[in-house]
Amino acid sequence: MKKGLIVVLVVVVLAAGAAALVMRNNNKSNTNTTSGTNTNTSTNNGTNTNQQPVATTSVNIQDMAFSPSAITVKKGSTVTWTNKDSVSHTVTGDTSGSMNSDTLAQDDTYTFTFNDTGTFAYHCNFHSSMHGTVTVTE
Repeated sequence: MKKGLIVVLVVVVLAAGAAALVMRNNNKSNTNTTSGTNTNTSTNNGTNTNQQPVATTSVNIQDMAFSPSAITVKKGSTVTWTNKDSVSHTVTGDTSGSMNSDTLAQDDTYTFTFNDTGTFAYHCNFHSSMHGTVTVTE
């Protein structure tokens, strides 16, 4: 009886490990580059400070962070980042050909239209601790 229980436990542990590895590899293969439209303006948009991926097209740059730091949008959506800090920031894609703002002063905005699906990571060129992601779905 004990041998059977041990075999079952080993199988469960191996299955859980394999599932975690598959999920990890799937997440890595989801990163794309995108084509889109870059626009810098000086208008304001709403606030959302949730840290889980949320369905929104507005991101505030506030307290030295992108807020929310992870968003989900539909293909063809335009996302607007608004700098609410008193210091300058950028919105710079981690891959070439993706979002790339000019320097954003306080209350400046940057917009980018996502024409491809995938997960797109970005950062601030001036502050290495500032990172975000945009997940684009069909």
